Amino acid sequence: METTAVEAKLAEAFHLMYDSFPGVAQLNHTSKRIVAVNPAARAFGRVEGMVCSQHGSPEQHQGCLAGKVARQGQSTCLPPMADGTGLSVFWLPIEGYPEYYIHFASAYKNA
Repeated sequence: METTAVEAKLAEAFHLMYDSFPGVAQLNHTSKRIVAVNPAARAFGRVEGMVCSQHGSPEQHQGCLAGKVARQGQSTCLPPMADGTGLSVFWLPIEGYPEYYIHFASAYKNA
């Protein structure tokens, strides 16, 4: 299956799962090129085809764990903030498609 067909298949599945997710979510290639975004990510300024690390300041990407997902093939996340507020940020590999992963974030506040 060629890359465009694979990406079309993965993008379709991504939209079914994440278009109603209230946080920012995107489907990425291991090159960090964005393949698909949900409505929240689009509102945040992310678009298909862009390299995710080009959005925002370089400091915002210092904790990026996308490389770890690509190397290990296991999901990972940033540790919670000590004050109980912030973002839950995750990188999830896609079974059977090692060159792709889901990256999403959701705001939280502990009670």
